[in-house]
Formats: sequence, C-alpha cells, structure tokens
Amino acid sequence: MKWTIKEILAITIVVISLVGLPVIVFQNAPWVEAGELRIVHLTAVTKNGVWTDEKVSGHNYWRKSFNPVTIVLKENEKVKLRLSSSDVTHTFYVPELNIGPVEVDAGHVEEVIISAGKAGEYLYYCIIVCGECHCYMQGTVKVVSENETVIIPEITVPDQCEHDINLADNSTFLERGKEIFVRKGCLTCHGENGKGGVLNSNYVNNTVPELNTLADKLKIYWQEDAEIIIELLENHVNLDSLEDNPPIENYSRFLAQYHSMLDKVKNGALKLQTLNPDGPLPPLYMPAWEYILSDTEIDAVLAYLIKQLDWDEEF
Repeated sequence: MKWTIKEILAITIVVISLVGLPVIVFQNAPWVEAGELRIVHLTAVTKNGVWTDEKVSGHNYWRKSFNPVTIVLKENEKVKLRLSSSDVTHTFYVPELNIGPVEVDAGHVEEVIISAGKAGEYLYYCIIVCGECHCYMQGTVKVVSENETVIIPEITVPDQCEHDINLADNSTFLERGKEIFVRKGCLTCHGENGKGGVLNSNYVNNTVPELNTLADKLKIYWQEDAEIIIELLENHVNLDSLEDNPPIENYSRFLAQYHSMLDKVKNGALKLQTLNPDGPLPPLYMPAWEYILSDTEIDAVLAYLIKQLDWDEEF
C-alpha cells in the first residue's frame, strides 16, 4: 500500500501531538530537575491560599488540602526557584531578599536564581488578589547557618484559609462581621481581632495599622454611642438621613469618618508611602472590596471592629 504525501504529513502531525507535546509539557513541569543548582519547587494553590512544595495535579487539586511551605536555605546558598500556578495568576515576592514580585501565570513556570544571603527569617507573599484566600498566601523563607539543625514547626489549619465557616441562621450581626474578617483574611494583615502589629516591609509606619481602635478613629467616644451605631448598622439605617436628628454627639464628625472608611474599604489603598523610596514595594496593601463584599457585609465588619475597642484604655 502506497502512502500519499498528505497521509504521511497527517500521520506525522498526529505522532508529534501524541508524543512530542507531552514531552514538552513534562520538561517544563516544576518538579523536573535541571542543572547543578538545588531546585526549590513552589506551586500556588488558590483554593487553600498557599504556596506549596507538594506536587499539584489535575487529579488531586480538589481532593487534597495542600499545606503552605517554609522554604529552608543554607546561608549564602544559591538556589533556583521554580514557580508555577495551578489555577490563576499569582505573584511570588520576598521584599527583604529582593526577590520579585515575580508574576506566575497558570500553565507556565517561572525560574528565579537567588542567593540566600545571611541567616534569618524573611516573609514571602502573593501580592495580586487571586481569590478569596489571597490574604493567606504568606509564608517564611528561613535561611540557616551551615551547621544549624532546623526544626520546621507544623503549620496548623488556622494559618490557612478556611472555607468551612458556616454560622447558624440565628448568628448575630457581630458574629457575621467576625466571620467575614477571618474568612476574607483581614486578620492576616490587621492581626487577630484587629490588634495590628503585622510587619509591612518598607512601609512608612513599619506595621499595618491596627483596627481594634476603629471606634476612636470614627470619633465614637462613648461605649453607649458605639452600641447605638452598631444597632443602626445592623438595621441597615440610612445614616445620612439622621443628620438633622443626630443619635449621638459629634454625629457629623462620625459620619464624615464613616464615609471615609467606607471609601477606603471599597476602593482599597493600592499605593503606600514607603520608608525608603528606593527600597522594595511594601507587600501588604488594602485591596478593593467593592465587588467582593456587599454594603451589609462591610457594615458587619465595621460593627465588629467598633466593638473591639477597650473602653477602659485612654487614647
């Protein structure tokens, strides 16, 4: 049987598709070793809010809960990071080690050669809002001395994005505010219960602002006034309609601050003032929540944070 030129070409294309393409994909997979440098493989997983060193595939993505990784390097060691995304576009950023931000698209592998530098612990981040668990995509690069014995602590579930927070139908307005604050990852930047103190490298104030003093920032000076405002927010009252008959003292000042805070939550604060203009970009910034949270959900979070003020403490 004689083959025509068209038939030969068609068979050749099929063979290349079935054999050649998988080889190319495999060669670009993040777990393939290359060269003399030690390879550190990291894959971004949106659903868990982690960079992980576990192997991620289409078979285990939805069935497995992936753990975040602490990257351990020897002092002055030179390594190659192989970064991949299992779903959407992410970034990998270690500002204190001058790594990135490296943008990593799904289906592609980005390689970065780094020198670990001196011993210490350095935080890594994803700084593109990649999903509901974005704010949890943080971890540690631990650089150790040559002879140091390293014990990596087990990373517990609260450090990851939790999807299974289901409140009862009779849960309170404040409970829902706390649930949103936790589930959306606000506590990863503003601290548990909004207490602050979270480092933001090269930010002019060094740490992310605390939010447990929100009542004071909103010019609410008495606990009784705070309870009134919380009740108004819970009942979805149009606060602007109360200007002619204010429910608390200094209501106009409160209202101005409330609208300012609402604007910041909805539109975010993407540009931060840096301590050193020539230094790295601060990794933690306020994302825009306008299309993620409803007005009622934002009010619930604000009410929860108003409640956190220690009224016995003087400001």
